[in-house]
Amino acid sequence: MPLPSGSPDRVTYASISLDFARQLTEHAHVDELALLLEWIAAMMDGRGLDNVHIFDLRFNHLGASGVAALCPILVRLQNLKRLDLQANDMTPSGAAALVELVKYPPTDEGRTAPLLTFLHQLEHLDFSDNGLGPIGMASLAPVLKTLTNLTCLRLGANSFGTEVMEQGVSQRITPKFEASKDVIVPLFWCLSELKSLDLQANDLSTIWLSHQGQCCNLGLESIVLCRNELRSLPSEIPRMAGLKHLDISFNQISLLPPEVGLLTCLQYLDLRHNQLQALPVNRLLPLTRLSSLSCQGNPDLLSPPSEVSSGGGAAVMEFLRGPCSAPLCLCPRR
Repeated sequence: MPLPSGSPDRVTYASISLDFARQLTEHAHVDELALLLEWIAAMMDGRGLDNVHIFDLRFNHLGASGVAALCPILVRLQNLKRLDLQANDMTPSGAAALVELVKYPPTDEGRTAPLLTFLHQLEHLDFSDNGLGPIGMASLAPVLKTLTNLTCLRLGANSFGTEVMEQGVSQRITPKFEASKDVIVPLFWCLSELKSLDLQANDLSTIWLSHQGQCCNLGLESIVLCRNELRSLPSEIPRMAGLKHLDISFNQISLLPPEVGLLTCLQYLDLRHNQLQALPVNRLLPLTRLSSLSCQGNPDLLSPPSEVSSGGGAAVMEFLRGPCSAPLCLCPRR
């Protein structure tokens, strides 16, 4: 069987990008991938792997055993800046493999550390859609805290708030909100460089982003919390003055606090399909950088005319800032 197409003729010495998205359809292909990386290493006087900066393995459904087979490869990519493992059916067992103690390469001095800690140059990490559940996330969190260069972390669709079965055993050991309080908060407290956070579709009814009254990360620029079970906006969000992108669509939020007007850098706000009854329009319109506001699908909220809504969030903002009576289109139905 031929090797996947992410071959070295597409890359340069300065920065190697390996793209194997949707290509490792069988676990056996992981072994072939290991052979390819050996060739890359040999091709550049043994230093080829030092230049691998991007490793894309999305949508391969490797399963826990396939992820475990990847570990000897990952531990050699110590200058990796981006790792995409979305949709690989990792489960808690695969997560455990990523934090197992391994020898520190290239020496043989007996020093060991969790595998992921070797990837200390990582800036972008995507573990979304892997069925990690609360146990898998609890395993990963202590190690993820050491990746202090992370600027983007995607953890969506991992059932943090849902009971997940693995080998017939339930792994839901805490209430839904505890996955956020006990695991997520300590994690984000350490990732001071984080700019983009994705926690969508995790069945979370409450999300904590602070500890003892102090916000975990005031530098966040993008937060995606859509498709959860939130009933209110996390209170810490209005304090994130640099926030540019906020997606809280497909939740159960009934009230947007006026403090949202403090987000002076906000450019994109997605409020679709909630239970909103009114919006603080007088606080939103002064946000001069806000160019997209989407609020369709709130049954108790009057929407702009259909021809405006169909134009998207930018068209809505243009309509609201136009000569017509903007607040009327966002008032609750009588």
